[in-house]
Amino acid sequence: MFAERVKCDTIASEEQQKELSSVVNALQGVSAPARLPGVIDTLSTGYRTLNRHLYLLLVPIVLDVFYWLGPRLSVGPVARQIVQTLEQMRTSPTLGVTTPQTTQSFETVKTMVENMGETVNLFSMLSSPLSIPSVLVSRDLKAPSWLGGGMVVTVATPAQFLGAFVLLFVLGAIVGAVYLGLVAQVVRDGRGHLIAAIRRAGLYASRYIVLVVGLLMAAIMMGLPLALLIGLITLLSPLLGTLLMVVMWAGLLWLYLYAFFTIDALFVSDARPLMAILKSITVVRLSTSSAMGFLLAIVVISLGMPYVWSALGGSEIATLVSILGNAYIGTGLTVASMIFYRDRIRLIVSNQMTIQRREDSAL
Repeated sequence: MFAERVKCDTIASEEQQKELSSVVNALQGVSAPARLPGVIDTLSTGYRTLNRHLYLLLVPIVLDVFYWLGPRLSVGPVARQIVQTLEQMRTSPTLGVTTPQTTQSFETVKTMVENMGETVNLFSMLSSPLSIPSVLVSRDLKAPSWLGGGMVVTVATPAQFLGAFVLLFVLGAIVGAVYLGLVAQVVRDGRGHLIAAIRRAGLYASRYIVLVVGLLMAAIMMGLPLALLIGLITLLSPLLGTLLMVVMWAGLLWLYLYAFFTIDALFVSDARPLMAILKSITVVRLSTSSAMGFLLAIVVISLGMPYVWSALGGSEIATLVSILGNAYIGTGLTVASMIFYRDRIRLIVSNQMTIQRREDSAL
């Protein structure tokens, strides 16, 4: 039995290596096609698709209503503990916090922590891992008066905060996997199956968590030495250090662009984390200018919509309109992103099949 298991693992490893090789070959051999839907066409297709499957709005709407009417998980006590620690550090003679610049930095951090303690609802982590559209995550909106202000549950210690954060992150990944799984089914197959999305939510959530942990480890391993190097160079030459900082941020922006469709690949292509990154790179390489335009459109719309909802006011009717409107616009962008990825990955697969047929016929 042990030999058979080793054989099966070897076969699975060989299949993964073949799949990785095929994507790497696509990175080298795929050229930009003459015709692919542009940014505007993709966005339009995304919203037309959403109009035929409005049930995709259910998850973001339910979560926002929960944030609005349900209990709040406050981190106020933990924030106050952090503020007290910062104040002790500031007044400690051993640290030597005496310069105006250092004092101002401490005050800025202190104010930020105090604001987080007053406004953050830790339950919003249910939307955060896989970016489920939510208008109330970034707004400190009180519950209606007829609810008596709403129930507040507090996280009293850092250990409780850490435990609640991890638990809600995992639950948020599962809820997000159901949501994105349904969207991916609609984009890939033309219809959604809730039961199938729920059954595969655990698999997708675990892949996403592996992806996040892997990227975090890579960022720590590469980012810390780079930050130390830039800090040392800045001490010797502030101008050169500033230039290196600009180059570093440009590199991070470039990496973000090429990895932008990784989540789409996880769900639309049912890919493992490493394969999803490679597929995202392939798609962006195929249509770099279109990908940049699409990313810019999503960023502009996403940053602009909170101002629109805030302008509506804080009445109950305005809040309902904001919840429904944000769910529609955010889900439409999610559908359009998956369509953008789907159209290009299909072309890549088609090209690979054509190349394979030519090689087979040549043999």
